[in-house]
Amino acid sequence: MPQHCALIVNADDLGWAPGRDRGILHAIDHGIVTSVSLLANGATFSVAAAQIQGRRAGIGVHLNLSEGRALSGHINGLTDAGGNFLGKERARSIFAQATFDRAAAQGELNAQVDAVLECGLVPDHVDCHQHMGIFPATLAMVIETCRFFGITAARLSDPAEGEEADPD
Repeated sequence: MPQHCALIVNADDLGWAPGRDRGILHAIDHGIVTSVSLLANGATFSVAAAQIQGRRAGIGVHLNLSEGRALSGHINGLTDAGGNFLGKERARSIFAQATFDRAAAQGELNAQVDAVLECGLVPDHVDCHQHMGIFPATLAMVIETCRFFGITAARLSDPAEGEEADPD
């Protein structure tokens, strides 16, 4: 019986910066990248969302609670007073300790998916910026976001930082 296997090559962070966006779009146009994850709170999100329209690539939302500015404003424990996220290292510590306003953070994740939908794009997956989905408190929110929007796929990862390479 013949089996079908599809290789998915996903590029994260579409919508973060012009150079990164150009590289991702070039890779799609040349058949290298087959799927993207949009950063709805990225500096070039609106332009990137328009540029991905009509291209042959799966669309995902790169859920982000660690860098840039929150779409929903201040989140107690995760942003400064201006709504700016606190950065990767501080965010990981906060996620591990679950010392943040979970309801406000859930609202932010939902706002990020809404932003993608408002551009006329239909996400087929979510994934997590800076591996935030490895923490129990944030993983529960990622799952809730998927359930709320009917998104049936999530890419979760185990970061390699700090791990020693296997010599074998």
